[in-house]
Amino acid sequence: MQGVVIPLSGLAVLLAVAALVTRRLARRRDAPSAPRGTLLVTVLGLGAGLLSTASAAVFTTYSLHPAASPQGCRVVAAEHAWFMSGGGAVYLLRGTTGLARRVGEYKTDDGDTPFAYGTADLTWDGEAAIVEGPFLWSFDGDAVAYRC
Repeated sequence: MQGVVIPLSGLAVLLAVAALVTRRLARRRDAPSAPRGTLLVTVLGLGAGLLSTASAAVFTTYSLHPAASPQGCRVVAAEHAWFMSGGGAVYLLRGTTGLARRVGEYKTDDGDTPFAYGTADLTWDGEAAIVEGPFLWSFDGDAVAYRC
């Protein structure tokens, strides 16, 4: 089962653009234009959001793991790799849609992205996700495990 993950920065940019377009369409021609300061802040905010979204799209791989817990909890991994190092953040999602909650991070060696490559072995022990894989470990040295 494939999933679509939209980073929060991407959603924020889409909402900001929609708000600006709606405001522009609703504004009458004879109404005064917005102050330059407001326009500058809006353009800078949209620029920062677009830059954040572009970097997330280019340097981050989002994977929705197909295995769900008995109560329907799913794991979403946001992975990044650069030369010989990498890592990621793990999010837990209840059901198939909604906002995922960030629960932890992990690091990898050799630039591996285990969720994207399918080398991450995820097992559920009730509502606890246990992740194992080559070159994968947590920052504190404990097992890579997350509770829904």
